[in-house]
Amino acid sequence: MSLNKINLLSNDILIKEIQKFGRKSVKHPFVIYSLKNNLDTFRLCIRISKKVGKANKRNKLKRYIKETFRKMDPKNTDFVVISSKRIEVVDFSSITSILNECLRQN
Repeated sequence: MSLNKINLLSNDILIKEIQKFGRKSVKHPFVIYSLKNNLDTFRLCIRISKKVGKANKRNKLKRYIKETFRKMDPKNTDFVVISSKRIEVVDFSSITSILNECLRQN
């Protein structure tokens, strides 16, 4: 199963609502907000600053984050993942372990 447009959040009002009312977990270099929804699937928004490397590094980071969430397949939850400007790790295994640790805190 791949992430389709249904799984990606782009509505600013909804994203701000998740950040305001959702649970927050912080593990450098990520901040993850999560909020339950009434759907059978999860939805995801990834925010990465333009100060994080060039476009190819940011896109690779987004692909790794999406793949991690696709493999975990959390149900009934909306997520907003915000990356720090000072991210130095871009390998898949470290990103997966950091995100798993963040989600266990929730």
